[in-house]
Amino acid sequence: MSVSPRQMGETDQPFATLLKSLVDGAEYIIIGPQDFKSASQPLLNHRSSFGNDPLTTAYVSLEEIYSEFLDDNSEAEAILSFFENAVTGSSNSLAFALLMGDVEFVPTMYRGAGEYEYASDDLLAAIDGDIPAVALGRYPARNVADVEAFVEKIIAYETNPELGLWRNRITLAADDVARPVANDTEHIEYSDSLAINYIPSFIDVQKIYLTEYSEVSDASAYGVVKPGATQALFDALNNGTAIINYIGHGSTSSWAQEKLLQKDRGDIQFINTGMKLPIWIAGTCSWGQFDNPNTDAFSEDIIRLPMNGASAIISTSHSIGYTSNWLNEKRLFQAFFPNGNITDQPIGTIFQSVKTGDSGGQKFHLFGDPGMSIPFPNETLTATNLDPDTLKTLEVAEFSGISPFNSGGSGYVILKDSDRQVERNLGSVTISYILPGATLFQGQFTFSDNNFSGNLIAPKDISYSQNPGRLNVYLISNDSTREAVGTYSPVYFTSGSSVHDDEGPIISFETKKGRILKSGDHFRNNETLVIRLEDSLGINLAGEPGHDISLTDLATGDVTDITNQFIYNPNSIQTGIIQPNLDDFSEIISIRIKAWDSANNPSEKEIYLNQAENNSLRLFQVMNYPNPFKTSTQFVFEISTPAEVSIDVYTLSGRKIKSFEKITFPTAGYYTVNWEDGRDSFGGELANGVYLYRVKADANGSSVSTIGRMAKFR
Repeated sequence: MSVSPRQMGETDQPFATLLKSLVDGAEYIIIGPQDFKSASQPLLNHRSSFGNDPLTTAYVSLEEIYSEFLDDNSEAEAILSFFENAVTGSSNSLAFALLMGDVEFVPTMYRGAGEYEYASDDLLAAIDGDIPAVALGRYPARNVADVEAFVEKIIAYETNPELGLWRNRITLAADDVARPVANDTEHIEYSDSLAINYIPSFIDVQKIYLTEYSEVSDASAYGVVKPGATQALFDALNNGTAIINYIGHGSTSSWAQEKLLQKDRGDIQFINTGMKLPIWIAGTCSWGQFDNPNTDAFSEDIIRLPMNGASAIISTSHSIGYTSNWLNEKRLFQAFFPNGNITDQPIGTIFQSVKTGDSGGQKFHLFGDPGMSIPFPNETLTATNLDPDTLKTLEVAEFSGISPFNSGGSGYVILKDSDRQVERNLGSVTISYILPGATLFQGQFTFSDNNFSGNLIAPKDISYSQNPGRLNVYLISNDSTREAVGTYSPVYFTSGSSVHDDEGPIISFETKKGRILKSGDHFRNNETLVIRLEDSLGINLAGEPGHDISLTDLATGDVTDITNQFIYNPNSIQTGIIQPNLDDFSEIISIRIKAWDSANNPSEKEIYLNQAENNSLRLFQVMNYPNPFKTSTQFVFEISTPAEVSIDVYTLSGRKIKSFEKITFPTAGYYTVNWEDGRDSFGGELANGVYLYRVKADANGSSVSTIGRMAKFR
């Protein structure tokens, strides 16, 4: 579909009479084809009612803009003319503009010439100089379905946010020092500077520096790759991170020559963030290029993922130099965290505030809604304490503090070991940087007023460094409308008393709804597996080599470190859970879990599960026990969905001698029905011999049954 000028409603009336009624007083507008208007309307309604400061909104169709301003202008110049009139109008209230459509629908402007020509949406709204007069964003919709998916995602992201630790986490990824330029240390140095100088200490920072991962020679077209780094990136995304920031070499389809992220490899299928939607910032070349009509950049594919992938993406439309890249990265993080705090501004305002009119900044653009709120908590804790402030291993300590909300709530606490300064000799270059300290405790707690407290325990596996660690706290109000974060530092560590305990953790398996699982059980592929770990000394989360929590796929032998997925139950320092990703398993789940307690005692346990279709009614493992029986027996069976179950007993000739009352079972799982007296429906004792029984299950109009044989012998 293309938008042509002078369609229905064409007119030569002046701006004041044609578009004034649309934009006069509007603070937030969407510009796009008329065909996208209906699908965009829910987002306009959302912006006009959401939050403490709702906006006046309007949809401005390209057809109307072209009818008014095309004349001898190009389509892009017509949009610029529209902004000139809209921003300088009498109300002068316009603050946000979302360009709804890929470049085939909503054109862009260009600077430079030849191979140095680059696209920049900034220029569409730069009415006085080279800085856009409004906060701009673009969603590269290709059709109405794309618009609907994006609108649904952004509204859900803001009105029903998935709260949790991910909203206080930033992941910094950085290219290594080799390929395509040798001794290329800037990427890691810039990333480390962000962590040290611009990100507040109460935010949990993860680092994926490619220098920390082994190279693998790939015989395919991809050459040298670092699969460990790629897996770490997927884990960070899928576990949840508020921002994923990359600095390094790249292209429209990839990050790093080692293919940290690669479109053509099908990496998008491994991005499963759900509604833990991160903001992506990619300080690299061309990853955000949106003006090629023949191919989409990987960033466009990711922002279009329905209810998944990204809430917004900031990246470049062309190649960019090291210094310019760093200046824009630095400005962005300064705007996110002014004076060590978290801004309360929407992402478009943040992005607009770092624009200076330089060519590097013009190459950076926003895929997303400029009016969208950012995911970080916007309140901070004024008082957080730890007693004692020097923690002894295997001994209990207490944290406490004052909440900014009085009605109570829930919280998370993370105890971090001291950061590690490392030095890596890489060929002819030596580079020094900081790696985050290990997570020693990750727990949950509840509180009833504005005072909170809880316990924690440090494992034996600490670094024993002279440098301090820290304690981070994240609170959620009871009504889930407010969040607050704080930190306590310095936290020092020392060796505690020895303990006499050689038993490892108790490992058990269940579903998220509480159904206990054992080997041979059936497990629906829409269920969530929960691994429960329990130990009186707590669980070792330090992740030291050989002491991690590991999941082994018994079919392939592949081992995955799942330590960072563990979290203690609310108000517990002994029991917690892991909910692993089982997407790679098909019909049979066969895994081994190995875990260590805080005193480094190990345990391991295996389980084999058969996957069943989500909604199919099935009966499994139907039997009676004991069989043969003397006076009583019980019928045992497993159902795959909630169902109503009936049991009938027959003679071999087919005469029914016993019917049990139908029983409704509310969940899938194993059940037993006792035949306590072993007598028929009239109270008569059964003669010795063989009998048949039928177990029948009914649910949602479906019915399944199984016939078994049993023997009665006195």
